[in-house]
Amino acid sequence: MNQLFGQSKSKCLHEIYDAEKVDELVSQKADTAHSSTEKKYGVGTTQEYGHVKLTTSTGMPTGDMSGVALAGTMGYTLLQLMQIPVNGIFWAVEGAFTESTLATKLGYGTWEKIIIAGIPDGMEAFFRTK
Repeated sequence: MNQLFGQSKSKCLHEIYDAEKVDELVSQKADTAHSSTEKKYGVGTTQEYGHVKLTTSTGMPTGDMSGVALAGTMGYTLLQLMQIPVNGIFWAVEGAFTESTLATKLGYGTWEKIIIAGIPDGMEAFFRTK
């Protein structure tokens, strides 16, 4: 039970705790550095802030994936993995490839950089000529 000294409860701005209560409250707080392999500090969701474990895996996930997020560095990697030529046109992040490096990356074809009206900022297109 909290003990109030020298004031009525209705006028007290701060509660005064005994040593046992202070120890109990402190024991419920997370350490400043509290990374863990367990989910005991609260898992982040799309609705709530919380802890997440970062992954750089591009494989099919297995098991419980709650609280696992894709590392920010994976954005570029995934973009490269998703770039599959459609009807002989290959879209790329501007400056990521030249005609020769694209052929090396894909392992086939001769490619020529082309200009397309309305192409999104930061993107460029290549056309397969052979």
